[in-house]
Amino acid sequence: MLVDDFGWGDAACNGNWKLFVKADGSGAELYDLGVEPKGDRNVAADKPEVVKRRAERGLTWRNELP
Repeated sequence: MLVDDFGWGDAACNGNWKLFVKADGSGAELYDLGVEPKGDRNVAADKPEVVKRRAERGLTWRNELP
């Protein structure tokens, strides 16, 4: 998993999934790059379980930062 902190929130890529989420955990955007490589369609509403799992991993990463 690749995670990056942009100040306003985090971005994480893992497999076909690309997730953007605000620092407070809101405003998730999820893209399935395996289905749509350009990442134009936000599928967060269709895949809440993926958003939750990926957001939790990102939050764990953020909390482990020094």
